[in-house]
Amino acid sequence: MVNGPNGEIVFANRATLEMFGVTKEQIAGKRTRDVNLVTLREDGSECPQLMRPVARAIRTKKPIVGEVLGWHRPGSEAFLWTLVTAVPQFTDTGELLNVITTLTDITDRKNTEAALLRAGELNRQILLSAQEGIIVHDRQLRYVLWNPYMERMSGVKESEVIGKHPLEVFPFMGEGGMYADLQRALAGETVSSHDAPFEVPQTKLAGWCNNNFAPLRDPQGEIIGVVATVRDITARKQTDDRLRKSETLLAQAEQLANVGSWETDLKTGQSTLSRNLLQMYGLASAAEWDREAYWERVHPEDRQRAQSIVQRAKIECSPFEFVVRYRSPEGAYRIHFNRAIQIPGPEGKAERSIGVSHDITEQVRAEEELRQLSSRLLQLQELERRRIARDLHDSVSQRLLAINLSLAQLGKSDDVRTKRSRQILADARRTVRDLSKEIRSLSYLLHPPLLDELGLASAIEEYAKGFSQRSGIELKFEMPFDVGRLPRESEMALFRIVQEALGNIQKHSGSSRGRIRLAREGDDVTLEIIDEGRGMSRENLSKQPTGSGTLGVGILGMRERMRQLGGRLEIISINRGTTVKAVLPLGGEDNHAGSHPASR
Repeated sequence: MVNGPNGEIVFANRATLEMFGVTKEQIAGKRTRDVNLVTLREDGSECPQLMRPVARAIRTKKPIVGEVLGWHRPGSEAFLWTLVTAVPQFTDTGELLNVITTLTDITDRKNTEAALLRAGELNRQILLSAQEGIIVHDRQLRYVLWNPYMERMSGVKESEVIGKHPLEVFPFMGEGGMYADLQRALAGETVSSHDAPFEVPQTKLAGWCNNNFAPLRDPQGEIIGVVATVRDITARKQTDDRLRKSETLLAQAEQLANVGSWETDLKTGQSTLSRNLLQMYGLASAAEWDREAYWERVHPEDRQRAQSIVQRAKIECSPFEFVVRYRSPEGAYRIHFNRAIQIPGPEGKAERSIGVSHDITEQVRAEEELRQLSSRLLQLQELERRRIARDLHDSVSQRLLAINLSLAQLGKSDDVRTKRSRQILADARRTVRDLSKEIRSLSYLLHPPLLDELGLASAIEEYAKGFSQRSGIELKFEMPFDVGRLPRESEMALFRIVQEALGNIQKHSGSSRGRIRLAREGDDVTLEIIDEGRGMSRENLSKQPTGSGTLGVGILGMRERMRQLGGRLEIISINRGTTVKAVLPLGGEDNHAGSHPASR
């Protein structure tokens, strides 16, 4: 393109016209500012007219070489970038003749440079925001890149490491093998190290990290350094350590309590068993666990019941518990108490089952030994009461009778002459008679002879009559059908419950009436003692009072008697009245009439 002395366009070749998308007619005789084009500097700002290459060449009369200008037509999104050279031409007399201007289209190059700049900025942002450390070493392993993650992780600034050798800044790298990994990467290997400890002397920061080292190559494939990535795993390691300690404590607690735990994915059937549970089942590892084999080891009498409980809990997504006998590898049965909860999924159906198994074998054995000891103590107590009752009846009562007869003979003799003497003698005979009556009552309370001779029903009926006479409480005895004879222990336990319950009515209820009901109901015999008194609060029931001193048993004692015989005791108390209900099973060879000595 040729510009005249005043900057007007004198000539433009075809390439120039095509570059700007104009015709000769549109630009001939005009200046660039007159052709509706905005001229831009390389930095994107608008270039004033006087600073453009042609204007400067005219003004300075010197060539302007290789200046980058951009061109933009208002309303268009397109930009044209050119490399401009303006060379002034002079006449022989030194007058400015024209300016020859060359424009080279460098739009593609500029777009490429802009893309590279954007890519470089993107890489820079990636390095700045990367959630792992990025380090670059040169051929001498000096630091040439240390990103912000490394600054946060180590507390060491980029300015403190760039250009320095690793062992200058971090001596620990020579001890832990990291420096050796760097050297291997510089030799061409790709190296990874995991759970590597570190300690920064400058900042006292310490922890663990995972490292990857790889050779850095130039476009020709030559190794020019090492690039490393570092991830701080200190928090994870600390969490793992806490988890490991918790698991160890849990395992120790399970071992001390003889408890094991499990978790089952109900969709996949996969189970996770604690170490102690594996030991309880006699398994060396979780790989040996087999659900079918487990149920095969459960006692046949317990298996179907336990399986149905588990299946129902899964269907209903509800907790379950059961006790089974489990055959250990040694062949002996252990007693396991199992309890679990179901974890529902989004649809409310059980997806996971979490539970514990408690080996209660020793506890059950201890309870059985205690039950047998308690039973033996009650038997001895009854034997002692029977002996004392027999001694009172056979010895003390007979002697009192003899004393009474002697006093009667003395009253008929002539030795008693005064009225005062006869009164004293009469008082003495009355006292002996009262004492004899009390001894007979005490003997009956200790062991009613009718219980052995006629059975439970007759003994209760007779005792109720005597109790009514002594206490003034009206009692009604009901027995719809004859219950027959029961085992001695059963009759004695039920009779003692009658004694205890009636004693509580007299002492605590304030009731003037009561009712005793004895009946066979299916395979059970049921005894009920009902009053119409004040009732008992839950607090009083939970205190388990000891009852009368004579009997030495209260609610706790009554329940223990029933438990030993396989029965149960229920106490129902409302504002107006209390019902004591004892239920004993009649099944088994020991629970029929023939088992009582009096029926043989």
